[in-house]
Amino acid sequence: MPNLKFNLFSNLRAKMRARDVDALIVLDSDPHLGEYIADYWKCREWISGFTGSNGVMVITQEHIGLWTDSRYFIQGDKELDGTRITLHKMIGSSDTYQDWLMNQLDNSSTIGFDGRLMSIFTLEQLKKKAAKKKFKFDSTVQFIEEEWIEGRPDLPTKKIFLFDDRYAGNPRKNKIESVREQLRNANADWLMVTALDEIAWIFNLRGRDVSYNPVFYAFALIGLKDCYLFINERKVPEAVKRVLENENVFIEEYDRAYSINEVSYGTIMVDVKKVNVTLYNQLRNSAIYRCTSPIEQMKAIKSTIEIQHINNAMIKDGQALTKAFQWLMTSKENECSEYDFSNKIVECRKEKLGYYGESFPAIVGYKENGAIVHYRPNKESALKIEPTGLLLCDSGGQYLDGTTDITRTFTLGDPTADEKLAYTLVLKGHIALATAKFPRGTNGAQLDILARQYLWQHDKNYGHGTGHGVGYFLNVHEGPQGISPRAHVILEPGMIVSNEPGYYAPGAYGIRIENLILVKECTNSNFLCFETITYFPIQIELVNLDLMTDKEINWLNVYHRKVKDVLIPELDDELTEWLCTQCREIEG
Repeated sequence: MPNLKFNLFSNLRAKMRARDVDALIVLDSDPHLGEYIADYWKCREWISGFTGSNGVMVITQEHIGLWTDSRYFIQGDKELDGTRITLHKMIGSSDTYQDWLMNQLDNSSTIGFDGRLMSIFTLEQLKKKAAKKKFKFDSTVQFIEEEWIEGRPDLPTKKIFLFDDRYAGNPRKNKIESVREQLRNANADWLMVTALDEIAWIFNLRGRDVSYNPVFYAFALIGLKDCYLFINERKVPEAVKRVLENENVFIEEYDRAYSINEVSYGTIMVDVKKVNVTLYNQLRNSAIYRCTSPIEQMKAIKSTIEIQHINNAMIKDGQALTKAFQWLMTSKENECSEYDFSNKIVECRKEKLGYYGESFPAIVGYKENGAIVHYRPNKESALKIEPTGLLLCDSGGQYLDGTTDITRTFTLGDPTADEKLAYTLVLKGHIALATAKFPRGTNGAQLDILARQYLWQHDKNYGHGTGHGVGYFLNVHEGPQGISPRAHVILEPGMIVSNEPGYYAPGAYGIRIENLILVKECTNSNFLCFETITYFPIQIELVNLDLMTDKEINWLNVYHRKVKDVLIPELDDELTEWLCTQCREIEG
C-alpha cells in the first residue's frame, strides 16, 4: 500500500481520538444500501484497495481489519497482500465484524460510522448484541468524506428516462394503485421507498447512475393520493417531469428527503432493512409502520408480459454468446487473453436489438483465475487463453426486454480426469435442481442441497449460494428470493432465480454452470417446478458419461434440442454448424 494510505490511516486515527471514537466502521455502501453503488460511494474500496462487492472495514488505534465472505477469500488475500490490513474470513456465524467488536472493545466504547451508509435494522441488531457492553454509537461520523476529496468521482448526473409500457407490461398508475391498496390495508398514509430498483420498477423509469444497473439515485414517498420523487432535478427531462406530474408524481430535490421531519406525514410504512439510519431519524414527527417493502414481492413475481420479453432477451443473449464462443474455439489465429474475450462478448451482445449494456463486469477466469469466484480480468495481468485447461466465463447483458446472467465452463483441449469428475458432479447437481418438483410453500433453503449432494459425496463443496433472484431490465441480483442455506423466502410462480452450483480448486481451476430458471406451476397446482430459460450449450467434452444416469443424459439432450430450436433461426451457416456440434446427441 502506498505511503499515502499509511498517512490516511494516521489522519483517521487522529480524528478518532479527537472525537473519542474507539472504532470506526467503514462500509462500502450508499444511502440506498444497494449491492451495486456509484463510484462516488466506494469508500471502503478507496481506503483499502479491496475491490470485492462485499466487505466491511473496522479501524481502531491498534488494528485495521476487513471482513468478507468466501467468494472473495482468494481475491482478498491478493489485494490486501503487503498492506497493514488484516483479512478476516467469514466462515461461521461468529466470524463477523460485530463479534470482533464485542470481543475486542472495552465496555462503554464509542463506535463511529456514517449513518447514511448503514440500515437502521443493522444498527438495532448491533445495539442489541452489544447491550451488555454498553457501547455508544455515533452515526454522524463522516471522516472518510472529509479525507476523500482529491480524485473522488462526481455524483452521477445522467438523465433518467421513461421505460415504455410495451416493455414494462403494467403502467405505473396500476403499480402505484397496488401499493395504495397495501397502504389502506395497513391504515397507513405513505410508503417510503429507498431501494433504487424498487423506485425504478414502480415508476417505470430507468437511468444510468450505477454501472451495469439501469437505476438512478432517488428516494420516494408513495401516498394515498400523491407521490414524491426525491431526485437531482437536473436529471429529470421536462418531458418526463410532465408525464409524472400528470399522474400526481411530483419531483423534489434529492436532499429534501432528509428534511421530511419538518412536517408530520401521519403513518409511514418503512422497510427498516432498506432505510439508512440518518433518513430514519428524520421520521420522528411521523408514526412508523415497520414492514417488508410490498414492492419487493411485486417486482419479484414477473408478469406474463415480462416473462415473454425475458425469454426473447435470453434468445438474443444465447445467439451473441454463440458468436463469441465460436470465434474463440475455432479461430486458429487468435491470440486471446481473458480480457480480450470479455470484450469480445460485449462486442457480440452490442449487435443485438435493445442491448443497453452488461449486467455486471464479466468474470472470465482461465485456469487458476477461475477459482477466484468473482475474478475480473484487466488488460495488464490477464492470462492468455491456451488450448489446455479450463475457462470459466460468467457474464450477463442488459436489454430493454430483460436482464441475463449465464456461466459456462469450457476447455479448449483435453480435460483431465479430475476436471471431468468435478465438472460432472456440478452438472448433476445443476440438473437435480433444474428438474426439482416441490410443494407450494417451499423456500430456497430447502432446495439448496439438491445442487450440492453429488459434490458432498466426494467431499467437495462451494462457498457461495446456489441461486439468486434476477431483475427485469434491473439489477442482476434481486431479492427476496434465492436458493442457498440462508434463503428462507417462499418461492412463488413467476419468480426467476439462477441455478449455479460450482467447484473451485485454488491454484488450479474453477467450474460453474449457471442457467436462469423460472418458477412455474406443475400439472398438479399444489406443486411447483422450474423451467430453464437460458439457452446455450453445456460442454459435452467435460462430462464423464459413466457418472451420468439415463435421466440426466436425457435432460441434457432435451435441453440441447431446445437450445438449437430457439437459437438457430437467427444464426448463419457457420454458427449453426458450431452450435449443432456443441449440442449433439449423446448416449450413456
